[in-house]
Amino acid sequence: MGTRCCFACLKYLVFSVNFLIYLVDLVILAVSGGLVIYDNIKSETQTVNILYCTILILATAVFFTSFLGCCGAIKQSTCLLSLFFTVILGFFIAEITILIYFYLREDELRSLLALSVDQTVQEKYINGSSLHGKAWDYVQSQLECCGGEGPFDWAKSKFNGYQEAREIGIGGSKPLPYNIPDSCCSDYNMTCGHKIEFNYDFSNQSTFFNQGCTDAIFLLLKENILYILLFILILLFIELVGMILSLCLCTTIRKIERRKT
Repeated sequence: MGTRCCFACLKYLVFSVNFLIYLVDLVILAVSGGLVIYDNIKSETQTVNILYCTILILATAVFFTSFLGCCGAIKQSTCLLSLFFTVILGFFIAEITILIYFYLREDELRSLLALSVDQTVQEKYINGSSLHGKAWDYVQSQLECCGGEGPFDWAKSKFNGYQEAREIGIGGSKPLPYNIPDSCCSDYNMTCGHKIEFNYDFSNQSTFFNQGCTDAIFLLLKENILYILLFILILLFIELVGMILSLCLCTTIRKIERRKT
């Protein structure tokens, strides 16, 4: 009687934990999928946002993994539970490897961050009323930064029609003045970013934020590294508990099957 009770508790514990992860991940999957679809519909470029696609891929992987855990627990399938354990173990090893790699190679992490930021500034930011525009304006105003590496990045952005001008051959001989989003202004209530000359010196003025957003975001990550590591450790702990529970349940099911035979 006690063995059956423990088995039932273990079974529904594995199911409940995975079902909770399944529901949370379903929301993340819906949001990230919606962002990718919105991005492809609204954007005129053929490029995709690296961050959105990464979240979508990871959410999809976790979605199917938690589904395996739920089915394996409720169906009492050692095959599904073993597969679930193997996949979680793969996630666990991969996450530790990636964490160690980026901890030792900060330059690689910054390069990926710079690529995503440059993509947003040069291609995704069309105007301040779009989803990308509002989100990026918030980032620039809160972190007091401008552009990827600096305000001059906006000169070659889709926000200023750079791609269109290049395709029809405008501005080939003399660089044209360009605009900068108002979120780059040190006083967000003012409109300071109109008709900036191409060779304008941003270093000796206080009207615009001079720091690039790549450095600002990277600095923010470094300043909050303890919280990030804590979150990752909690995630790894949950995965470790999931592996142990699934292994225990799988072993218990096999023992019960041997007794029946």
